[in-house]
Amino acid sequence: MKFPRSLLQAGIVLASAVSTEVALAAAGDTLWSEYLGGNLGSTVAVAPSGQVYVGSGDYRLYALDPANTEKVAWRFLSEDFIGSSPAIGADGTVYVGSNDGKAYALNPSASSAENRVKWLYDVGESIYSSPAIGTGGTVYVGADNGKVYALNGQTGAWQWEFATAGKVGASPSIAADGSLYIGSADGYLYALDTTMGGTEKWRFQTAAGEGVGSVAVGADGTVFAPSQDGSLYAITPNGFQAWSYNVGSKIASTPVILENGYVAVVSYDSGRVVILNPAAQDDTARLVLSHTLNEKVFSTPTVGADGSLIVATMAGKVVALDPSNNQNPVKWEWRGDSGFVASPKLTAEGTLHITSIDGTYYALDSQTGGMANTPWPVFGKNLVSTRR
Repeated sequence: MKFPRSLLQAGIVLASAVSTEVALAAAGDTLWSEYLGGNLGSTVAVAPSGQVYVGSGDYRLYALDPANTEKVAWRFLSEDFIGSSPAIGADGTVYVGSNDGKAYALNPSASSAENRVKWLYDVGESIYSSPAIGTGGTVYVGADNGKVYALNGQTGAWQWEFATAGKVGASPSIAADGSLYIGSADGYLYALDTTMGGTEKWRFQTAAGEGVGSVAVGADGTVFAPSQDGSLYAITPNGFQAWSYNVGSKIASTPVILENGYVAVVSYDSGRVVILNPAAQDDTARLVLSHTLNEKVFSTPTVGADGSLIVATMAGKVVALDPSNNQNPVKWEWRGDSGFVASPKLTAEGTLHITSIDGTYYALDSQTGGMANTPWPVFGKNLVSTRR
């Protein structure tokens, strides 16, 4: 998840924490925490080995080994803050963007810091967008100059670029057919054909011309696009609007998909959590659940294997909701010392990984059984955040 610039540029550090361990935990309890420093607005990526990567406002990307007492395995120092969330390639390469205008490919098994960088590509302007990785290893990244770049994942060589008329802070998403979806601040969602050098297939404009965020893609290819105008748009794979639903205020996060195909989205201003049935014929029938947290929400929820929907707020609360319980959906709540803009992620054993804006990394016991197996259960789509 990209970090709000106002917080990063202000250099906010709200509190500090010490590393803690809890032997036995109930749902929502802290298993361990680690103060890394800086401002942590980047959503974690988790490698198959269990190593975890996260970017920070102190200009570093951190590699953590959660099973070790000494959590930090290594650090990589860029030239500016890292609000981009990392993605992990099939060979273990870690890709991340930085506000220094560079996209980095890092070798996690390098013998020294000097050998860590496999390649870098300088776009000349800030990169808040998180990389997406295609099936062939191509890395796609958006930038503040309004462009999205396709780079060779092994060498960093430029393959093609596509220009929009606004900043591309939203992260690209990839459909099963290889289509690349780009949300731009210019109010359009762009569909690009990656097999044809990034040729535009179609573009979709929001009703008010407001910016489009990172999208989720359903099993049938439906694109669920959040907008600053407060609406979630359901768009067919050929670019036509199927329906839209207004949640009452702008949407800063990515929608997620539940196991029954329902879509969950959260409004920014009030933290209104809305679950929608895409198959319904009208808005009344489409609304399955509405629950307001009364706290701002920037981060994307995650869906647990037990069906739980876990949401983190900018006021520091993490809440697990039961989507099937309209009357009392809250299963458990946990509150940290500072707010969250990064999105939570669940590992197989049910540990919830999340980072806060005071620089603390938290691992919580979610007791969900891990992440749900749905078309798009989390920011980045999967643990390694390939966004496809």
